[in-house]
Amino acid sequence: KNNPDFCTEFKADAEKRAKSQEKQTETAVALRLKGNRYFKAKRYQEALGLYMDSLKERPYCYVTLTNCCQAHLKRTEWADALEFADRAIYLEPSTVKARTRRVVALHALDRLREAIEEAQKAHELSPEDTEIDAQLKALEVESADRDFEATVRKNSRLATPKPKPTVAATATGGINTPSSPPASSIPT
Repeated sequence: KNNPDFCTEFKADAEKRAKSQEKQTETAVALRLKGNRYFKAKRYQEALGLYMDSLKERPYCYVTLTNCCQAHLKRTEWADALEFADRAIYLEPSTVKARTRRVVALHALDRLREAIEEAQKAHELSPEDTEIDAQLKALEVESADRDFEATVRKNSRLATPKPKPTVAATATGGINTPSSPPASSIPT
């Protein structure tokens, strides 16, 4: 009832796939590590290219996605950085690095409320991390400052009386208002 040829071929195929995956993993790691060396040398574009090559081998590696995010941050490509942070967090929700890098991208995109929410999540995952704590506090202070400035602007608009139309007598005894032409320009 058992087909020995099928079983032998199945085992051989499984071994072949395992070796192929192992080779892909080795290649992906080597490319990522080479990208890290370029990143440390501040050659962010080259590092990003190597990280992307690594992702071709292992597309669901959250560590490499997080590295792509950091390279985009260094290149001030905020939307791209946010995209890679989101991908990394999707794959590994407990990654603090991707979350803190997402905070930087959101802040740079002037999405302060979202940046604060993300910083709070990172702080929950790593409450002992003083850098995350400082980042969160700085964002909260900035938010409070913005709220205060908005309140001041709103109150100053409400408190400023609207100018009343001025009325002045003309040399000929007529009345000038801002909406009427000067008496000298009225045809006689």
